[in-house]
Amino acid sequence: GEPTYLILDNDKTLAKFAINAICTHLGCIVPWEESENKFMCPCHGSQYDSQGKVVQGPAPQ
Repeated sequence: GEPTYLILDNDKTLAKFAINAICTHLGCIVPWEESENKFMCPCHGSQYDSQGKVVQGPAPQ
């Protein structure tokens, strides 16, 4: 299996979705950066919001 984040809703229950932790740019594992409130790829700087959507490339939208 691939690295996956399980998401908690505001009431601390599991969300109905999970986020694949693999960067869509070059396949690096993307950690959650709590201080930035987003996922940030250590390889080339792509950034993803808490829903897994690209907010900054070079990862494709």
